[in-house]
Amino acid sequence: MSITPTSGQKAIFRGGLNKYIKEENKYSEKIGLVLWSLDAYKADGEQLAQILHLIGARPVWNERGIVTGVEPVPLQELNRQSIDVTIRTSEIFRDILPNLIELIDSAVVMIANLKEDAAKNSILKNANEYKENAKKNESKLNDEALNRAATFRIFAAKPGAYGNGIKLMIVASTWKTIKDLGEIFIEHGGFAYGQDMFGQETHGEFVHNPKTITIVFHKTETDKIDPLSCCYNDFQGGDDSCCQSTFKFNAKSTLG
Repeated sequence: MSITPTSGQKAIFRGGLNKYIKEENKYSEKIGLVLWSLDAYKADGEQLAQILHLIGARPVWNERGIVTGVEPVPLQELNRQSIDVTIRTSEIFRDILPNLIELIDSAVVMIANLKEDAAKNSILKNANEYKENAKKNESKLNDEALNRAATFRIFAAKPGAYGNGIKLMIVASTWKTIKDLGEIFIEHGGFAYGQDMFGQETHGEFVHNPKTITIVFHKTETDKIDPLSCCYNDFQGGDDSCCQSTFKFNAKSTLG
């Protein structure tokens, strides 16, 4: 159990989302997020609260302020469609905060199984699309495994490995095109994490997830950062490269 996110964290990702709505006149269907451990330790889980709010969920706290689970936010209260997410977490977060990964994963699975109109539930819509495509391609997964794979949303490098490889390619000047960076990002980050798994190889699901990403967002606990430094281009830059090289579109990239 954890006190993160705290009950004081009511933060909502407004900046990038509102900008997208103003420019596109619609909500984003899916947001690609970078999640680092600094959020939990320096911001009391502000980004965790944002992630849950985006997908239409919220933490449940006991009388001592300990997070005991999650619950859905009714669509009438949310007053918008729920928004899907794909999360590339740092390996430090993966190793020291697995309970928070499980919390987010449990929320995604919960939202994906709600009896709602898929047009108002982006996780459900994208999960159904994934399963339909898998069956068309004669997937060998049984129904239970297919349903689970459709809810993979949290990815990182394989257990024991760190980073996306992009910063090493840049330092060594071993890349020529954005495609090179996107491919190494997928190769390194195609391992899923959640309640019942720790680093399951899921490159196919990892590639499928960015297909409808319209915003790539990295929540930072301070504005005193260098977005051109190696860690930022390794993670947020990797998300951008994946969208550009694999699906030939530029997602709107934001820091906040």
